[in-house]
Amino acid sequence: MLAKVPVLAANTGGPTETVVEGETGWLRDPYEPLAWSAVMRQALLLPEAEAERMGDEGSKRVKDTFGRDHMATTLMNLVREIVVNRQNSDADNTMIIVVIGTAFSLTLATLSLGIALWMMHDMKKNAALREANRLL
Repeated sequence: MLAKVPVLAANTGGPTETVVEGETGWLRDPYEPLAWSAVMRQALLLPEAEAERMGDEGSKRVKDTFGRDHMATTLMNLVREIVVNRQNSDADNTMIIVVIGTAFSLTLATLSLGIALWMMHDMKKNAALREANRLL
């Protein structure tokens, strides 16, 4: 999505949080190949302006919702909430472990997303170069 292209993804796990059906891409059941082929056809026939609009929306969504600043703010708010709750109760160390685990998970998810997006961008660039070489 950060590469500014519409996304086709499985409707399970992380993509359900990132992809907005029909706005930034499409979500399909991983076990329904006919649904995948239909939406691939739809994507290939999509007018260039619409594909660009969807790509821009996806890039904006990733930056606004999953960007470093937003994730850091979300994590900081969670830590503050836990600290306040800990002061008001006799909570055990489980909450601290949960916060550390959550922070670690968010960091890994953000890193994984960045790597995936970089790879997609690189694949798109390489595909464009192969097509240009084929035409020459």
